[in-house]
Amino acid sequence: MSAPKGIVTNMKKATMELLVLSLLRIRPMHAYEVLPLIHEKGGDICMIQQPYNIFNRLQESGYLAVTARRGDVDTRRRQYYSITDEGCRYYEQIRKEYEQFLSGAKAILDFSDEEHDHPSDR
Repeated sequence: MSAPKGIVTNMKKATMELLVLSLLRIRPMHAYEVLPLIHEKGGDICMIQQPYNIFNRLQESGYLAVTARRGDVDTRRRQYYSITDEGCRYYEQIRKEYEQFLSGAKAILDFSDEEHDHPSDR
């Protein structure tokens, strides 16, 4: 049985900014470099349906800078995204919060699994 679509969509929305920023810390990239990397490393569950919404939101917030330049393989001009200093600080903040949330969620899930499998006498 798969998870309801709304749950997966909400989890993706909550983490995609983090994933995009994490990859742009490596080097400036255009969207069609970022998207295959996310899919390659994260699998189908991490595919982004509307990537430009994320890039635009991050740019409008001052976390990304955009430059146009010719591609290495072809001569088309592409928009390359790079993370700003403010974007790096934002990344560090949301990465820390993400890790804390995962740790807390795992503790709750582990506790409930243990209680379910071995209910204590009350």
